[in-house]
Amino acid sequence: MLALLAFLCLGTLLSPRAFGQQQAERSVFGEKMQRRFVPADSSFRPRFYVSAMGGYHRWLYQGMSSGPMGGLAAGIWFTTLHGARIEADAGYFFDNETRRRVKILPDIRASYLFNLSTFMNGYKASRPGTLYTLLGAGYAWRYSAPETSGKSSWNAQLGMGYSLRVLDRTELFVEPVFEINGNRFLQQSDNNWRGYKTGFRGTVGLLFRLWNDPDLPKWPEHDWYVTASGGASWQLIQVPRNGLRFTLGVGEYLSPAANIRLSASVMRNFMSKEPQNRSDSFSLNLDGMVDLLALGREERRPWGLSLLAGPEIGGFRQSGLSGQFYVGASAGMQLRTRLYQRWDAYLEGRTSLIPYSALGENEKAYNTTDLALSANLGLLYNIRRHDERVAAWERVKQGTRDNWADIQDRSRKSWKRFKQQSQDNWQALYPKLHLFVGMEGSYFRPLDRNVANGPYADLSLGAWFNGMNGVMLNAGLGYF
Repeated sequence: MLALLAFLCLGTLLSPRAFGQQQAERSVFGEKMQRRFVPADSSFRPRFYVSAMGGYHRWLYQGMSSGPMGGLAAGIWFTTLHGARIEADAGYFFDNETRRRVKILPDIRASYLFNLSTFMNGYKASRPGTLYTLLGAGYAWRYSAPETSGKSSWNAQLGMGYSLRVLDRTELFVEPVFEINGNRFLQQSDNNWRGYKTGFRGTVGLLFRLWNDPDLPKWPEHDWYVTASGGASWQLIQVPRNGLRFTLGVGEYLSPAANIRLSASVMRNFMSKEPQNRSDSFSLNLDGMVDLLALGREERRPWGLSLLAGPEIGGFRQSGLSGQFYVGASAGMQLRTRLYQRWDAYLEGRTSLIPYSALGENEKAYNTTDLALSANLGLLYNIRRHDERVAAWERVKQGTRDNWADIQDRSRKSWKRFKQQSQDNWQALYPKLHLFVGMEGSYFRPLDRNVANGPYADLSLGAWFNGMNGVMLNAGLGYF
């Protein structure tokens, strides 16, 4: 009891100091949070944007396969922390039991966006990337043959996204989203006592701001590059699919050590004699790349060793199930070296995870994931940055103007020399040549009595070669 009393007394004596220290800490924390939520110059304005996206929806349920999704969206950031977006999507998937195509058209969603980058590190207008969360709800309709009327169901989404500014008003974003759908999306043969169905959606898209913001700094011009490569690809685990792979890509250097690349690939199987193992595929990869040899440097080196990773969207044809689309992930490594000036050569290896629906027993499909390996050898061409392109174009225009002025000056000088030479040659041939023109009038009287008299006018043109010889040409006009 005495110990408890002493403790209470000590707490009473120290409480003012503790309370004051706590208030001071709260004040400092409040100032920090205020600096986070409010921009330094208070010039933030609502940002309106439109976006187009494409991706892949994967049901976490064996009764339904996966399928592609795509859509359009419009949104706004009200403040540095809060935003909203409305979108309309469409797509399809397969019923693994009946192998019928089920269409989702349309899928209307409204989402709330929360800016994690601003919340964790404060508002910064020049920040190139934004990490955010989204929470939304919507309503979708599905149709599957031979049904004539569709079924509708509610849905809810929870996910994250990352948006990277690649041009002055354009951003590239990636969104993985977890989804819950109502029970009406199930087939009649399904027995789902939970009353809902879960799924996963991966989306890649482009965002375009409708107008420039005064507080956003001008996006700096970076170097760009294009690539072309070819190699081999191997798909493992389920049914081996081996073939040749060809890739074209375009990328942007964000710094000497970091760049992003968007590439499109096609693969054709030429190696299998069995029809069920033959397949054609395509893929679209968005890769973030980090050059390990350029970290901490101000300029790129003529050789590099880069790690790469990012989402992959693609599709392939499979015997029995056509139009297999997927959204997976890939990672790899690239070894690069400089060949000549702006030309580089590189060797790249990549591993991809490919989720899709495969055929099982009794011709029923089931969801599975394959592993694909590829090795490509390619060429890279570095494109000049904006100021260098402008300077090069100005040099071309100035060179064209200089060449045209030089051509005109040479033409005038050549014409003067030609005239002078012609005059000199004429004077050398006929040094005493004198030209004259004459005109005279006369009266014409024929010697024939049957013809009357009449006036006559004559015009003469002639030249004297010397004092004794000459030539004259006459032309006359008269009547009688």
